[in-house]
Amino acid sequence: GADAAQETAHEIFVFNGAKGSNPHETPDVIKARKRAREKLSKIMDPILETRLTPYVQQRFPGVCTGRAGRGCTPCFSLVRKYRAGERRMHGIHRDGQALVTVVISLSDYGTEYTGGLYISDGESRLVVPLDRGDAVVHQFDLLHGVDVTGDGERW
Repeated sequence: GADAAQETAHEIFVFNGAKGSNPHETPDVIKARKRAREKLSKIMDPILETRLTPYVQQRFPGVCTGRAGRGCTPCFSLVRKYRAGERRMHGIHRDGQALVTVVISLSDYGTEYTGGLYISDGESRLVVPLDRGDAVVHQFDLLHGVDVTGDGERW
């Protein structure tokens, strides 16, 4: 019913992190992004519903129970790219819009990019080398960021 659709509904964004207006946002680009989101949803929805959501709910019962009857359910999926000439970093932060975040690498560490996702204690950084398909699952309060170095590209 409508409640089930609400529980599993999420949005997918194809995002390079550029702020402000983008002169390349033509109607054709917007349509292409919409088609990409639809294709990604067909791939991601079953994975979210059968693998990631149950794992997150089991792994983080303290934050995933009693949340207006929803448990932890997917809200947003971002496909974010970091490459030379565009966004190369996402400064140190905590995830304020999510109780739990799942990061899945679409690129191989060391061959396609260096640097990347790091965790921090506020003074030092520890890079988490992720290969394609590797995942990191963390709560909202983890201090972390992204800093892609070299000429590579990370998705």
